[in-house]
Amino acid sequence: MSDHYLFVKSNNMEEDYYVFKIDQSIDWYGKLYRELGFETQTTQINGQNILFTKADGDIGRGGACLLQLSHDILGLYLNVIYNKNIKANMVNQLGEFFVINYSISDAINFERGLSEDSKEGSSRLVTLTDAALINNFSPTPFTPIKVLRIIMSRDFAVNLAENIFVDFDINKLFNTNLNTVFLQYEMDEKSEKIISDLSQYNIYEPGFHIYLTSVCYNLLAIFQDVLKSRRKPILSKLSKEDVIMIEKSRVHMIENLEGKFPGITNLGLISCMSSSKFKILFTKIYGLAPQKYYINKKMEYAKKMLLNEDTSISIVVFKLGYQNASAFTRQFKKYFGVLPKDVKNIIV
Repeated sequence: MSDHYLFVKSNNMEEDYYVFKIDQSIDWYGKLYRELGFETQTTQINGQNILFTKADGDIGRGGACLLQLSHDILGLYLNVIYNKNIKANMVNQLGEFFVINYSISDAINFERGLSEDSKEGSSRLVTLTDAALINNFSPTPFTPIKVLRIIMSRDFAVNLAENIFVDFDINKLFNTNLNTVFLQYEMDEKSEKIISDLSQYNIYEPGFHIYLTSVCYNLLAIFQDVLKSRRKPILSKLSKEDVIMIEKSRVHMIENLEGKFPGITNLGLISCMSSSKFKILFTKIYGLAPQKYYINKKMEYAKKMLLNEDTSISIVVFKLGYQNASAFTRQFKKYFGVLPKDVKNIIV
């Protein structure tokens, strides 16, 4: 039995079930995808190990490029459509590997593992997660997946955290008995453009690995800047089910910006947890308390409406549930640094 690829069990004629384990090499990915029916090619260019996968048949169309950026970090770009039901389960333990997920066309949906199904409020999120939380892979047939993932070993993640959270006890952060590494934030426009541009390139063109290497390091630099702008990490364990329920409350807030803040008690009920647990986990994941997050989203929505020349300030004030224009103006200026009438002067 391989250390990378554990076994394959065929459930029926229409669906296969796979079990695999990732490590710091590119071999595990190649073995898994050969079993899936993809063509694979491994090469080494200037000391960099590179794996390409390709399919054009019964299993699906498209492929992937996996780079060994260093001993402790992998870059994976996937652009594929599967033609059949596939289920794969990763058996790594908590705290072994960590994944940064970037995608416009797909989102991490924890009810189905790594899913390509986008939903309102989810498709532009960047997610840092312990790899063990996303251990199930079950793509929907005939639906495009375009995603980039940076896979980090524990050693790399610890070193990264030490450079960012200088006065924090990093040992506690990576102690799986005390904490689960997980956070999300909205993809900034620069990162979104990088990911969007990447999808225009042919994986199999000469030099693609050079471009992908540059993309991975650029995104990693932006990611570090985002973490530096956050408060110190909140130590708390969470489960896959916690993530699902917190996400439901977040989507509820986004879908109800035209009114008052729903309240911690109500959001806790939506999340099926106590108010205190909800507030701690929400702040841990998104870096902001729920009400602050709601206000920021409200201001972004206001800006979007005001940039439409047919929408006046008075309409925005009414639509967002403010009792008077002065309260809205104060909040808008506090967030953007300009008055609502000067919305076009906001620097992105």
